[in-house]
Amino acid sequence: MDNEYLPAKLPDSLLEELQKFEAHCRDITGEDIVVIAYQQREEQES
Repeated sequence: MDNEYLPAKLPDSLLEELQKFEAHCRDITGEDIVVIAYQQREEQES
């Protein structure tokens, strides 16, 4: 069954960038990411 909502295959260069980004995110703990996002949100609200 053909599904028009399925995303197109990503170009290899974009896939490589995504993998680099995922590896970078693994270097940072989830807690750090949450804290950074929280701090940025507080700065925007003030």
